[in-house]
Amino acid sequence: MRAYKSRGNHLITTNVEHPAVLEVCRYLEAEGCHVSYLPVDDDGLVTVQQVLEAITPQTVLVTIMHVRVSTVRGTKLTGKTGE
Repeated sequence: MRAYKSRGNHLITTNVEHPAVLEVCRYLEAEGCHVSYLPVDDDGLVTVQQVLEAITPQTVLVTIMHVRVSTVRGTKLTGKTGE
């Protein structure tokens, strides 16, 4: 994130990411970054609309897993952005 500091300090993830990702997000928060934790539904889904609504001009990273091996339950980004 330091490399992108001039571009922004916001990242987006989900509240069910692997602990290794969540620990880094907490560290970055302590360093002054803003982290948006998107909730997933009962099927582990995040919609494109959720991501689009969370994006700000300061967003430099979106990190959302496709599948979590420990639960064999995927987090799927659904919908289309048109881009």
